[in-house]
Amino acid sequence: MIAGRVVASVAGTARHPAYAGRALLAVRPYRRGGALGPTFLALDAVGAGLGDDVLVGRPPAYARELVGGPAPVRSIVLGILDAPPEEASP
Repeated sequence: MIAGRVVASVAGTARHPAYAGRALLAVRPYRRGGALGPTFLALDAVGAGLGDDVLVGRPPAYARELVGGPAPVRSIVLGILDAPPEEASP
């Protein structure tokens, strides 16, 4: 699981059927002290929006299970965080 912030919504002219009814989001991972790595794409399962702090499952098995079978999905947004990691209480 990775904490990140939604930095953009991604649109395309063609979509795989597994993406039907779900948004594709650009997520920037982070932890205390700053960014953790480069921005990546994640399929939204919870209704997250631009600027939301989210929890992302990266193992493809998470995404395939939630989508319901084989699909070209590597990351999926599993939850919206109430507070970013640096503001969360221990």
